[in-house]
Amino acid sequence: MGFNVAAMLTTFVTLLVAELGDKTQVATLALSARGSSTRCFLGSVLGFTLANLLVIPAGVFIYGYFQPRAATPLAGVIFIVAGAVMLAKRGEVEESCGKDGFLSTFSTIFFLELGDKTNLAALAVATSTGALLEVVMGVILAAAILMGMATSLGTLLKRRVPAHRVRRAAGAVFIALGLLLILDAFL
Repeated sequence: MGFNVAAMLTTFVTLLVAELGDKTQVATLALSARGSSTRCFLGSVLGFTLANLLVIPAGVFIYGYFQPRAATPLAGVIFIVAGAVMLAKRGEVEESCGKDGFLSTFSTIFFLELGDKTNLAALAVATSTGALLEVVMGVILAAAILMGMATSLGTLLKRRVPAHRVRRAAGAVFIALGLLLILDAFL
């Protein structure tokens, strides 16, 4: 059996469409607008990829016992708290993707992706094709493109907009995302 290009492309396109403009991309944009683009890019790509890769081999078992919507309100509260902290800070802006930025970006994106629609999409393609390597490659390619776009835009914002305004906007975006996640869980 040869390389299943269709499975890789299906995974790539499905994840790209599902995540374009989604909370993960917005969070990456906000984080990269405040710190090191390289650390944010690498942390977000690895977090996105690992969260989605966990679901592929273990997905069938987890899917049968885990309700993805159960984690949504908690993720919303975490976003609201993070946004409130950003808005409450005064004075000099720390770089959220500075020394520890890789780890903070990785963990933020990783936990945002757990139970997300991309987990179910990766699970569905892997289950329907049995092409694990190709699905993994599609996930990695989608992560690199999506997080590259978000990091590039965040870096552009960082260069053109004063840091305190970026922090306020990021805080407001995080609070809005949190509220949307909570509403989504109950609608």
